[in-house]
Amino acid sequence: MRCVPLLLVFLACGDPQATLLRAVRPVVGVDGACTLVPDRRDDPREIVGRLHCWGDGETRARPRPDVSPDILRDLAVGNPSCAVQVSTERLLCWGPNESGQIGDSTREARARATRVTSVGVPLRRPRVSRFGERGFACAPGDDGALRCWGAGERGQLGDGRRRDRTIPTPVRALELEGEEPLPLDADSVALGAAHACARRVGGPGLVCWGANDRGQLGDGTFTDREVPTRVRLPGLAPDGTPVQAGDGVPPVDVLSVAAGRAHTCAVVTRPGDGLAQAGVLCWGENGLGQLGDGSPGPPERAPRFVRGLETEGELTAAATFLPLALGQDHGCAAVPRREGLGALGADTELWCWGAAAEQQTGLAGGALPSPEAVRVALPDGVGVVGTPSLGRAHGCVQLVDLEVAEGAFDAGGTRFGCWGANDLGQLGDGSTLASRRPQRVLGLPTEPLEP
Repeated sequence: MRCVPLLLVFLACGDPQATLLRAVRPVVGVDGACTLVPDRRDDPREIVGRLHCWGDGETRARPRPDVSPDILRDLAVGNPSCAVQVSTERLLCWGPNESGQIGDSTREARARATRVTSVGVPLRRPRVSRFGERGFACAPGDDGALRCWGAGERGQLGDGRRRDRTIPTPVRALELEGEEPLPLDADSVALGAAHACARRVGGPGLVCWGANDRGQLGDGTFTDREVPTRVRLPGLAPDGTPVQAGDGVPPVDVLSVAAGRAHTCAVVTRPGDGLAQAGVLCWGENGLGQLGDGSPGPPERAPRFVRGLETEGELTAAATFLPLALGQDHGCAAVPRREGLGALGADTELWCWGAAAEQQTGLAGGALPSPEAVRVALPDGVGVVGTPSLGRAHGCVQLVDLEVAEGAFDAGGTRFGCWGANDLGQLGDGSTLASRRPQRVLGLPTEPLEP
């Protein structure tokens, strides 16, 4: 019988694919994380399963039937937490509710998953706030409209008002002079502490709304917005350096967007280049190097490129995609190895920037902020799969052993690794010791659950 190392420090014997849990993405909240563990009936092509969580005082992952015993999908963890109940296609939320963020027409906190008030169409792929004192949530409906609910005092619900909503309420489409209102791409939405951003459908650009005291909306002002406003994205010169868009220079194309507490970042490409090259633009709060532009300082109202990821101008050459995530005051992206594959696959590294005092960027504890991207140390022979997920001061990601990646990756043969702060068990490794290297999450089944 052959034994092969799997990702970190444990061994699986025999056929590695027979003992591997199918890959499901870890979803990080503020000081904890959850994932969905599939059972034997689940379609392996879907990310569905039963809720397991760690952190927030629990040092190992454990099932949470007390929250929901159901098969779930589209998990979001924060304030509130939400998921879709597979059997009914209904959106469920749980957690605090002082601002109406559960969306059940009340302000009563819910320890158990509770149905969000029906709006006549199914809601899916929820997004939730994580770093503000008052929570809110957004989700697209099958009619294509994006709806938000919860705290609204800063205009973060995007409905033209500054008031809380206890039921899902449509976000207003962006209206520009001389143009028809364009709907928002509900599949590319990010929520900060009190602001939100989304791509436009049918037109170029990115829009944001809500709080803007740190320039997190990227519209060139520090003024809060109750409706979507367009981010002032730069163009790119032939050598890849940023220039002002206009006069025949189009703005960069946006692939995806992520939001921290009071800063925002987007993965962008040169117009017309497809996915041949990509870079990361950030704007907003920068006191801890959140923008990754090389110089911590005052808030920035205009987007700036993250340094340390680029190989040509401000772009990463031959990167088909840059999975991007933001924590409270730091960010991370998965990048193909410099000497490795051009396409994003298992042979991928993790690069982070911003606040580093609790090892959340992969630097030793007590480190000064990292004003540009630095590589997180991984065990030899280990690569990153998919998009990382970040919290207040920790992060989690799927990892794969490159020696068995060709077979195990196709079968979903991955494990979770978490790094950073661990005072509340955020890493799920059975301890409360912080770590700058990803540690294996304990307590997750190695095989699908029995139905």
